[in-house]
Amino acid sequence: MPWATPSALSPPKITRNSGRSNGLSAAVLCGKKRKASITPPPCRLTIPPKKRVARSARNAGRHRRSVGRNARRGFPDCALFEIGPVFSGDQPGDQRTAITAVLAPHGPRRWDGGAAEDLFSLKADLIALLDELGAPTANLQVAQEGSPAWWRPGRAARLQLGPKAQIAAFGEIHPSVLKALDTPGPVYAFEIWLEAIPEPKKKAVKTKPALTLSPLMPLSRDFAFLVDKATPAGDVIRAVQSADRVLISGARVFDVYEGAGVPEGAKSVAVEVTLQPRDKTLTDAEIEAVSAKIVAAAAKSAGAKLRS
Repeated sequence: MPWATPSALSPPKITRNSGRSNGLSAAVLCGKKRKASITPPPCRLTIPPKKRVARSARNAGRHRRSVGRNARRGFPDCALFEIGPVFSGDQPGDQRTAITAVLAPHGPRRWDGGAAEDLFSLKADLIALLDELGAPTANLQVAQEGSPAWWRPGRAARLQLGPKAQIAAFGEIHPSVLKALDTPGPVYAFEIWLEAIPEPKKKAVKTKPALTLSPLMPLSRDFAFLVDKATPAGDVIRAVQSADRVLISGARVFDVYEGAGVPEGAKSVAVEVTLQPRDKTLTDAEIEAVSAKIVAAAAKSAGAKLRS
């Protein structure tokens, strides 16, 4: 059966007695068999003119307008999600399934005047959902170049296993888009393409591995690395964590700086690394050895060098 583009569909003209006027009885409409000589009328889909174009992204327009309607009715703080098909063309292979979520964080005022960074909260929700879907989140790369125009520059990114294996996108909706839709900002969103998530290599099991806790106190060390301005901070984190999979229990970026004291075209990425001793307290020599491995791994994998 050939595929038809949504724009080629005509609006229907249906009357209450259209079934009888075309030679059909109520019995046919109710599903009862009739003689094969009766030819049913052509079927036309009921698609309003404004909705004849299939969506290429599920967060385009519809969710943002819903956020605006909620805000105008006194509910500015809302979170919406949707699962459904998106289309990049009119061929069978141009359809894929997407999960989209939109967050409009307009909560009540706080006594301290502060607020959580909603973009990173959205990213945490996205990573948690990808974990539940079986995606290899530890191997995901963060890329920012080439984002669609509806994302705010510098406040959006893609999660991918490579340039041709994009799994999700997230970020802040561009203020000009929100203004056109009469929607108060900021508004954040993410989109997951289910078909892009690779099948897990191992079968999922219901039981989790045994929890191993160390009675020894963890310790942390801070490192400031100089990297190229275009290098994602996530590349530095992955390089640091690969230095010692046993002793390094965590690594996180706590500062990114560009300005005086940093060479042109570079940035300083400050990383806090947590070391968790397993069977004995680490000596100063052992801590220095791990620190040297961290610096070497960051230099090899991310082109980073220790800032003096």
